[in-house]
Amino acid sequence: MRLRSALLAGACLAMCACGDGATEVSEDTIAPERFVEVYVDLRVAALRRTNGQIKPEDRDSILSHYSLSEDDLLTFAEIHGADAIFMRGVWDSVEVVYQRVRTAENEAEAAEQAAESGAAEEPN
Repeated sequence: MRLRSALLAGACLAMCACGDGATEVSEDTIAPERFVEVYVDLRVAALRRTNGQIKPEDRDSILSHYSLSEDDLLTFAEIHGADAIFMRGVWDSVEVVYQRVRTAENEAEAAEQAAESGAAEEPN
């Protein structure tokens, strides 16, 4: 979780730098960095499934973890959806964080496999 938080912080800085500063974040919705974090978790969960669709109970668990609802995400999209520059920054951040999370997971998996194969090759 610390890695994801660090990745998210970097992406949010990038997102703020991408905008023209014209969009103010509404107090009536979740923060952009929160949207990015939740959306990435939902996307990762969906892509771990063979059919690419998240199970409703997994979706509910992720939303519950963040104390959010589907309506919170929809409200964010409704409030900010018309601002193409702002939303481009949000989706760019989603992609950056997602790619970094997947890269970190792949590297961890490769290290685990290397450790297992190294242990299997050790003489008794």
